[in-house]
Amino acid sequence: MKKRLALIVLLVCFFITKIPISIKQGKDLTKLIIFLSIALIIYWIIILLIFERDKKYKVSNINEEELFKKYNPLIAGCIQGNRDILSRDIIAVILNLINKGNIKLTIKGDIKEKSLYNYIVEKVPEKENEMDKIELFIYNWLFTGEKETLVERLQEMPKVQNANFKFKELDRLSKKELKDLGANKASVPNIIKAINVMLLCGAIFLVVYHIKSIEFNENILPLMILAPIIVVLIPLIPKLVMYMAVKIRHLVTNNIQNAQKITTTSISIIIISLLIMAITYWILKTPELLVDELLLSITILIVITDDLMLKNNVNMIEDYSRLNCLKEKLENTLLDEKGIEQIYLWNEYLAYAVSFGIGKKIIDKMSGI
Repeated sequence: MKKRLALIVLLVCFFITKIPISIKQGKDLTKLIIFLSIALIIYWIIILLIFERDKKYKVSNINEEELFKKYNPLIAGCIQGNRDILSRDIIAVILNLINKGNIKLTIKGDIKEKSLYNYIVEKVPEKENEMDKIELFIYNWLFTGEKETLVERLQEMPKVQNANFKFKELDRLSKKELKDLGANKASVPNIIKAINVMLLCGAIFLVVYHIKSIEFNENILPLMILAPIIVVLIPLIPKLVMYMAVKIRHLVTNNIQNAQKITTTSISIIIISLLIMAITYWILKTPELLVDELLLSITILIVITDDLMLKNNVNMIEDYSRLNCLKEKLENTLLDEKGIEQIYLWNEYLAYAVSFGIGKKIIDKMSGI
């Protein structure tokens, strides 16, 4: 379906290039494209307000122990952040399994200078039936034998050959669990998604037609010498753009750890678009081309993010609010309120704090204990 659509767009663009356009018409079209770009930004904001996230309600009856029993840290983190799984969720689940006794942890002194301790984890076969599917999957992924050195194993896990498959399978399990719970459901109707795709196709047609009217600076003529090289490199351009996108996405995610996927994706698209616009203006010195790139960037942003807008079923909104309130309490007051008689809860807090993206703050609060 996508290949057919791409072929149709390509054919239509070819016929559009045959339609004549004057420089004056091109200037009028530039104004129209600017107006459309502004209108589409407003349209995107309206879609976000309607379809993205549920309102958080302040709830007074937060029973964190009940939430811990109801949701493992991975699922809790995905619900709280309206997001897909992250690598930190795997660590959070392992910490929680250690805390519950499903994994035995032994801490041994280490003579190495880099580390004071070795953390040895062992299987606990008699408690394997107590785990849910997600916990059992991570448990089996963690262990290659009966015992593992935890830090070394965590470093190995993403490097093994089937790591990508494992992560995708874990993502599938988590999405099924979230779907069954009625959480993080795609909220944008298919009709709106279809309209968004049509907007992107329309933007492509308009841009192709508009480019015909642009008078390119004569200074770029020497660059035409590089045309044969550029033609040879064209097949590599998608891979290069994808590589840049992945690197920028990782950079954004690492610096905004608590953000939703839609936030990090949007920021990544905006950064990539600005980079492309800066490069093309530096090479071509053609302001009119920036307008075309702006329109395409906005429509691409709309199409990509409409799949990332998520909401919860009515039965999940209260727990969504509870988990967000729990995160706020973890960040601000909860550990200060707990007395020494509730010290057993602190390890649970740490596991869930890791999934919420605030593990460092919790460790800092516990540092004096």
